[in-house]
Amino acid sequence: MLMKNLSLCVIFITGLLLVAPAHADSNALPPGVRLALDNARIPVETVAAWSQPVDRPAPTLAINATAAMNPASVMKLVTAFAALERLGPAHTWTTRIAGDGPLRVGVLEGNLYLVGGADPVLGYDRLWKMLRRLRALGVERVAGDIVLDASALRLPPHDPDAFDGRGLRPYNSGPHGLLLHYNTLLLGLHPGSAANAPVTLAAEPPLAGLVIDNRILTSDAPCGTWYRD
Repeated sequence: MLMKNLSLCVIFITGLLLVAPAHADSNALPPGVRLALDNARIPVETVAAWSQPVDRPAPTLAINATAAMNPASVMKLVTAFAALERLGPAHTWTTRIAGDGPLRVGVLEGNLYLVGGADPVLGYDRLWKMLRRLRALGVERVAGDIVLDASALRLPPHDPDAFDGRGLRPYNSGPHGLLLHYNTLLLGLHPGSAANAPVTLAAEPPLAGLVIDNRILTSDAPCGTWYRD
């Protein structure tokens, strides 16, 4: 098994992830962790912590270890472990560009294919690098179509609202054979030159048929805490 030779220590703290030294009393929180909880006004009863090196028989820290808690982001460790077991630590996802016609005087006389490899972190920056590389190879224009190939994954339909009813949140995006920038749409806001001037709003990437009803006006008041909502 892949994990047999790994000597690691994973600390699970719901709502708080802190690295702390091992203590003799596994039922006592380290002083620094306890202080951080007190400062944040988080009761110890609402926190679960468990720490155990894989090469030791007992945990070095166990606080409310058997209590049912909202696992939050520590659930990512389950999928990360499965990925390491099935794919290995050296696995990489490959996204390819291919054509089905000859290249003559800078023109690809055929279709251009963007073949996804189920890369979960393919972003705009890497896509631009691929396109620049394509241009460097002499492709200046595509006479055919641009075909997006997402056949790397064959999955059942995904309901983005199933988890918490917030289907437009990026974390509810499902896996995809050709996922670009986490399947998100970025909205850039640029304030006007004076109070009550319209705010310029632009979408990235620009989408055909997308109409933004922008009624935002520039204000000279403090930003407040709207970004936390």
